[in-house]
Amino acid sequence: MDYAKEMARILNREFALCSELLYVARAQRSVITSGDVAALAELVSRAEEIIGAIRDEEIGLADLAKRWADETEVEVEDAEQALAVMIASFKEEEMAEFEVLRDSIAGILAEIDSANAINAMLIQDAIEYIENTVRLIAEADGTNSVYSRLGRMDKKAVSSAVDDTA
Repeated sequence: MDYAKEMARILNREFALCSELLYVARAQRSVITSGDVAALAELVSRAEEIIGAIRDEEIGLADLAKRWADETEVEVEDAEQALAVMIASFKEEEMAEFEVLRDSIAGILAEIDSANAINAMLIQDAIEYIENTVRLIAEADGTNSVYSRLGRMDKKAVSSAVDDTA
């Protein structure tokens, strides 16, 4: 087995998956700002699927390193060490290809992190907006509201508003 080619194949699939994850993260921004909860749920589900596929590729990479260590009878403590030793055994041109792939994946991961940070900020703003709206509703009808001033359900008001005999 050509371990260098197999590793390149795995890293290329991981790069493609990371690119798709970046696309989904960026698509979430417009869905969050539009308030389309159903579309956001679909995008989050897709992102979870992609992350699972990336995890599978990482497991495949670890398995490849373990097979290489077994085949070459190199003693290693774990898959991470096997991967490092396997990579060190490759030719210079193969190493250069892996460095390019590694840097490309790292760049996309940084972009995903940035997109996720923006999405988290937008979601936090939406949550604050909802909390403020509920607080305003509660304050508008202070004595008869089932909402407390913090926007939470007031258990005493709820129990008095509900007819237990029904």
